[in-house]
Amino acid sequence: MPKLIRKLGATHVSFMNSLAEIFPDPELRLVEIKKIWATLSELSRKDGKARYLVLIEPGSRENSRELSALKDAMPKKPLLPCLDERPCGALKRPHDWCHEEVAVAFPDWMNELGAEAGLRKESLLFSYAVFSTKDDYPLRDSWRVVSQRLERKGQTECWMCTPPEKRVVRAQISKAGPESAPVLEARRGDIWRSPVVGPKGDLEAAERFFSPGASIFENA
Repeated sequence: MPKLIRKLGATHVSFMNSLAEIFPDPELRLVEIKKIWATLSELSRKDGKARYLVLIEPGSRENSRELSALKDAMPKKPLLPCLDERPCGALKRPHDWCHEEVAVAFPDWMNELGAEAGLRKESLLFSYAVFSTKDDYPLRDSWRVVSQRLERKGQTECWMCTPPEKRVVRAQISKAGPESAPVLEARRGDIWRSPVVGPKGDLEAAERFFSPGASIFENA
């Protein structure tokens, strides 16, 4: 593949639900992805153009954790979903994993097949990593929502991936104001800039910089 990338002068290389199938052995997978990354980096140094490596895998715990381990072992940390260069916090706990979930409307024929099997699916789970040869991390020190909204008695919560660690942020319904909107309307994958959180975890201020479905590169 590196030879083909050089021949084409490729600016984007992507693997979609195929990485673990092409390279079943995680160690070999890392070796091959490093070769591809080295080739993209070499091309960028020659012509000054940014290059991107996009890895998309199923959202299962096993696949997601293998991708997180690969991210940590790469020469450069990803541009997304990680927001800075720190190690992936999802690997700290054995039952945790970093994944995304998006709502999707399947065609009728697929829903009919699912109904016959007793299955109903309204969303897709996946894990991903975007590497860029650009040196900047435009979202450094930002926070990312890594759960759905959690409705508790009298309050709404969501889990956030923050520079120090994963933590819960909440909004109390009785005290909710405009500053509470990022929590009350939170979606997995949202990115907040300049969050201010009180000692009990109440959101006091944040700029919701990005939500799923928007273009991160248009906002950057």
